[in-house]
Order: sequence, then structure tokens, then C-alpha cells
Amino acid sequence: MKPLEESEITSEETIKRLEELVEVKNAEIERASLLRDTLIKIVSHDIRGPLGNLKSVITLTREGQVGIDQIKIFMETIDKGVDHAVRMLEELMEWGHAASQNKKVDQEEILLKDIIEPAIEYARSNIDEKNLEFNLEGDLDISCLFDRNAIKVVIRNLLSNSVKFTERKGRIAMKIQNRPDDILIQFIDTGIGISQEMKDNLFELKRDNKRPGTENEKSSGVGLFICKDLIEQNGGTISVEDNPEGKGTVFNLTLKYAN
Repeated sequence: MKPLEESEITSEETIKRLEELVEVKNAEIERASLLRDTLIKIVSHDIRGPLGNLKSVITLTREGQVGIDQIKIFMETIDKGVDHAVRMLEELMEWGHAASQNKKVDQEEILLKDIIEPAIEYARSNIDEKNLEFNLEGDLDISCLFDRNAIKVVIRNLLSNSVKFTERKGRIAMKIQNRPDDILIQFIDTGIGISQEMKDNLFELKRDNKRPGTENEKSSGVGLFICKDLIEQNGGTISVEDNPEGKGTVFNLTLKYAN
């Protein structure tokens, strides 16, 4: 057999590298398309519903088919639906901006206090509504290296999940640990937990991980997928385990020190 010339070997290696690059790009396009389709479904279902209900009540009121007492009953339900829709829109806008393929990861030094305290305040009404015990432990006066918009999405989403999947009068906590090589933030709850089957695919977009909260709170099913992507882009990690106390879940988030 005639040995390959050096130029032929180089050409084969180049073709192989190009094929691998095309495969990676195709996977990225497929993922972006799937994410887009999923977000469109969320908008069309979870957001259109409350707005449609509101329109129906307005129409019935205009036509004089409902009285004041009935309107009050309808409005209580619609108010919750619209509040959810507004929050969902805010989250979708944040997710879309943070997860944009064309967006450069702009890492900067961020004080944990500046991200965690607003996230807790954002979740406070839901925490109080479910009468949950909330504890925050650890040093907030340390800085991580992360994209500011991305870490806001990550922290808010993980805390929101803890609240969403914990029953009334349950317990949730955030614990921050300064470790030698990184910062560990744990989101701990005594909620309904996650089955092993769901854990195996929890951060994947192709599996339907959408499930309602303990009081039928809506869930997009894409939040953890986006969080994992943002975390890895910024050099961090995320994992999930059962709560060692016997009930609930622990999400472990690691971040790089700013210095």
C-alpha cells in the first residue's frame, strides 16, 4: 500500500476538524430552535390564558351579563393569573437576554449581597403567602466572577423553585460557604423532592420536566436548562441531591471567586 503523503494527511485532518465543527454548530442550532419553540409554547399557553380570561370578563361586563358580586369573584382569580403572567414575561425576557447566543459573556466582580438580597425580596411575597420558614446563612460580603444578568436569572430561578415545590409551613434555606477553590451556594428545601428519573434529565431540554408547584404554581420546564447553561458559561457548576434531612431537595451552585 502506498503511504499517504504529508499533504494528504493534513487534508484529512482538516476535513475531520471541519466535520466536527459542523456537528457542534448543528447541535447548537438544534438546541436554539428547541428552546425557541418551548418559549413560544409557554407564551401561547401560560400567558395567553389569563389575558383571555380577563377579556372574557370585560366582554361579559360590557354586555351586562354579570353583576358586581360575580365580577369580584372573577377578578380574584384573574388577578392571580395576570400576576403570574407578568412574572413569567419578566422571567422570559431575562432568560432570553441572558441565554442569547449572540450575547457576549460579560463577567465582572459581583458582591453576593447585591444579587441575593434582591432575589429574596422578589420571592418574599410567595414565601409569606405559603407561610414558609426561610433561613439565610453565610457571608454575603464576598465577591464572585460572573455575568451580572446571568447570575440574577440563576439565583432567582433556584430560589423560586425551592418556594414553588415546598408545601405550606415548610422550610427553605440558602447557605453560602467560602471554600478554598470556590463559593458554594446551597438551596435547601423540605419540599416534595425529585424522583431519580427526573434527576437524570433535570437539566435537559429534550425531556418534559414541567410540573406544577405544591399549590398548582405554573412551571416553564426550561428554567434549570437555561440556568445550567449560564452557570457553565461562567465557569461554575450545578448539581442536585436529596435533602439529607430526609425530605426535599438540595441544589448546589458553585461560583468562581472574583480574585
